[in-house]
Amino acid sequence: MVELILSFFENFGAIAFVVAIVCFIIPMVRSLIKRKKRKIKRDVLDKETIMIDSGIYDNVGLNLFHLIFFIVGLIVIYAAINTAENNSTMIGGTIFGIIICIYPIIAIFKSIKTAIIVKNSKYVIVLDELMDKYYYHDHSYNGEDVDHSGWQLYFKEFFKKYDKYIKFGDLKEGNKYKIGDKFYLVFVKGQSIPYMFAANEYTLAQSEKDKLKTIDEVKDYIKLEEFILEKEISNKKIIINKKRIIKDFFDKSQKQTVVFLTLATLFLLFLGVNICINYFNLGAVITIVLAFLCLLIFTIIKIKYLVQIITNVKKDKYEIKEDEIVSLNNGIQYSDSNKMISFKFKNYKKIVYADKKYYDNPKIGDKFYLVFVKGDKEPIKVYDANYSLLEK
Repeated sequence: MVELILSFFENFGAIAFVVAIVCFIIPMVRSLIKRKKRKIKRDVLDKETIMIDSGIYDNVGLNLFHLIFFIVGLIVIYAAINTAENNSTMIGGTIFGIIICIYPIIAIFKSIKTAIIVKNSKYVIVLDELMDKYYYHDHSYNGEDVDHSGWQLYFKEFFKKYDKYIKFGDLKEGNKYKIGDKFYLVFVKGQSIPYMFAANEYTLAQSEKDKLKTIDEVKDYIKLEEFILEKEISNKKIIINKKRIIKDFFDKSQKQTVVFLTLATLFLLFLGVNICINYFNLGAVITIVLAFLCLLIFTIIKIKYLVQIITNVKKDKYEIKEDEIVSLNNGIQYSDSNKMISFKFKNYKKIVYADKKYYDNPKIGDKFYLVFVKGDKEPIKVYDANYSLLEK
């Protein structure tokens, strides 16, 4: 057994080289060839294409790579049991070896399971439309710079139903996709996020036509809960008066903002004092003082604004105007459309943004009450007249 272990480590470089070719180089070359072919002719989207282009086959191939880690874990366990000088070393080494073995086992099981599910045709396909996309930058540092940047793609039906986007890491490929492009989303049973295939690059195979479903028919295949907006709307009409306006204006988000700014300001003050006392560094002190002053000024301005609005409402220095919706959701990105809403009114021309949870499907032509307070040109709150009454 010892000779076998030594032989494994002596040939580790050659083994790693072969594994790298099988698991990384060959799949990368194959992917490049397929991309060039797709520029000339569409691929047929069938079970085999889904397995290859989604990376399921590649993940199964990576099992060879995972197997190396599993073998290393077994070697660590063997060495701990047979060469440890005492029980504590043996137990520690065994536990460490088991930890090394766990991830490869999980990865191997997961990749094989996914491949079997797709082979058994346990998936459905939804034709969806790309509504929004963003490129995000994500650099994780762990000794060296690792770039996890990529695209967030928002599809009309999938996002609306589950409030989820699809991550896509290829910058060049993502640039090709345009808002309004159609995609085939493949929902594999038991998974959370579907695989995507651009409809202008793939033609759905005749054998897959029966797999084409609506988004409402995928609930038995996906491991996600449907998105339901928890609306904060009373069954009774609310009475609009001073107390109600103050309560709705100085809501939870405003309070959290004040608390955060106050704590951040106090933290910078404490940090600056601590550096001055224990480790004086002129550059650090100047930086912290400047940051403290900027945050303090911003906090004072914010608190002053809140106090001024609340005081003016209490002193009846506000006005309520009735207006009519002429347009909805102007300036709202699709990625925010599940939780945000915007109104454009007949008389007040500017767009008003609000949390969607406070409104029950308002429509063009609906009457609204806009609350204007002295000292602020914009309404601090808008109320749906269908669900509210003005206090006499």
